[in-house]
Amino acid sequence: MREILATCVLEDVDRESMWGAVCDLERYDEFVPYVVASEVAARRGRKTWSRADVRAPVAGDRSYAIVIEETSVGDAGVNAATWRTTREHEGALKPGHRRMRANCGSWELRDGPGGKGTAVRYTLITDPGRGVPRWLLTQTPKTVPDVIRAFRTRALSGEWRAAATSKARGGAWNWDAARARAHRRRGLGETRVDIVRAARDVGVRGENDTFVRIHRFRH
Repeated sequence: MREILATCVLEDVDRESMWGAVCDLERYDEFVPYVVASEVAARRGRKTWSRADVRAPVAGDRSYAIVIEETSVGDAGVNAATWRTTREHEGALKPGHRRMRANCGSWELRDGPGGKGTAVRYTLITDPGRGVPRWLLTQTPKTVPDVIRAFRTRALSGEWRAAATSKARGGAWNWDAARARAHRRRGLGETRVDIVRAARDVGVRGENDTFVRIHRFRH
């Protein structure tokens, strides 16, 4: 397994809207790359159990269940959560699907420099399990910028608000839509997405010529 750490500053997205997109768990299949089904299985306090099905090139159909724990610190202006694979609430495996061996990670959102935009820190440890060519595992870091772009687009669209207003106040992964501000869409431009768990650097060019610096971390 490889651990990935990605950081960037999204200058055109406020922290409230970005967190709203992150919390839109029930509708990840609408905007998160490779996710074809997503649902919340249970909520208790600051914890949420979620299930999802993914369909990735070569890897095929995979399923996972995760437990998410919100670790936000409101007084410090930090929205954060960690997640890990769990057997709880994982549900029946669909025909043709395999279980992912690991899907763990975290989000941490802070206000950007000068209070503008959102500073993002995203970590991921993933292992799709049996039947996946070893070379495919090395491609995972290249998909992370697309994931962050997808959440940015969702935040800017405001489509997460409908889900936010339908959730009970005070539970895990809820968000107050009234605090969100509308932002117009625009490209990532020269926003840097730095992926910085280190063994060696690989430079790639992404959408809108966004430069992505990738360090691979071996286990």
